[in-house]
Amino acid sequence: MEPKYQEYTLDELHEVYDSIDREKYPDRFKRICEEIGSREPVQIETKNKPDDDCKAPVRQVDENDNYIPNQISAIDRLWNILFAIGFISYGAYGIYIDDLYIPSKRGGIHLSGESAWIMYAALICGCLYFLSIVVDHYDKRDNELKYYMFGKNVKYLGIGIAIVAIFYPLFQG
Repeated sequence: MEPKYQEYTLDELHEVYDSIDREKYPDRFKRICEEIGSREPVQIETKNKPDDDCKAPVRQVDENDNYIPNQISAIDRLWNILFAIGFISYGAYGIYIDDLYIPSKRGGIHLSGESAWIMYAALICGCLYFLSIVVDHYDKRDNELKYYMFGKNVKYLGIGIAIVAIFYPLFQG
C-alpha cells in the first residue's frame, strides 16, 4: 500500500524526506519532493529544501504502459564527454610531469609520486561518472536506476580516493 503524501502535513513530509531510504524507494522520494515543492514557495536558502537527490530517475511509461527510455540532451552529452576527456588528460599530464596540481580557493596543492597516482584514480572515477550519463542515454533498456546508482557510488568513491590522496603524504614513512 502506497502512502498518501497529499494527506501529510508539511512537517510530516519534511520528516519523511529526512528519513526515507532514497535508494530503496526512489519513486516515493520523488513524490515527496514534488509534494513539498507544490506546498512551499521557492526560497533561496531553506534548511529542508529538496536537494539534487530529487533528480533520481523515475521509470517513465506511456499510456499503454510501455517503457520510455530517458533522453539526455546533445549538449549535456557533449559536456560530459569533454569533462571526461579533460579529467583523463589533465591527470595523465600531471602524472607525466610528476606534478598533479589540484586547484582550490586558497591556492591549491601539488601532488607527486604515489599521491599523484592516487589522485589520478579519483579523476578516473570522475571520468566514469560523466561517461555513465552518456552511456545511459544510448542504453534503451529499463535500467536508469542502475546507472544512477553506479554514478552516485563512483562519485563518492572518487571523493574518498581524492581525500586519501591529499592526506597520503602526511602518513608516508
